[in-house]
Amino acid sequence: MKFIIKIIYKLVYQTNYRNFIAIFLFRLNLIPDEYKDRVRAMLKSKQYEKKFLKLNLSYDELGFYYLDPMPSKDFLKDYYEETYWHNRNDKFDLIYGSHSLEHVQNIKETIKKFNEISHENTIFFLKCQMNLIEEKFHLHILIILLENFFIIVLKNMIIVKL
Repeated sequence: MKFIIKIIYKLVYQTNYRNFIAIFLFRLNLIPDEYKDRVRAMLKSKQYEKKFLKLNLSYDELGFYYLDPMPSKDFLKDYYEETYWHNRNDKFDLIYGSHSLEHVQNIKETIKKFNEISHENTIFFLKCQMNLIEEKFHLHILIILLENFFIIVLKNMIIVKL
């Protein structure tokens, strides 16, 4: 009996078998609701994998490989929405950004997204140009962040000035 339990344990904890079982249960509508999005993404991922495998991997003289023909923007958008981004419900322990916040178009929407993907102990490591009001405003910088912004918006943070 122990031998059978060991075999079942090994089968269940191997990714391919686990995924097969999850997809099988999903198709029979027997998977718990909390896992449905993740299994749906797994199933879609398998469908997209078949499409990716039809593409060739070509070499360029500049020293890189690329898919040939290159997938369209719509194909890639659908792929990430159906297999990755939409189905991730993880919270991150660390959010890192380097000189990117000052370039976002809608800082309030970005803050909302930070709140969705972070938890109370998330560490934010955000490197930004701050307090540049006295300097000339550059076209590529859309907003100027002040130290108060970080104190108000991100409560659990340490400000390090370099």
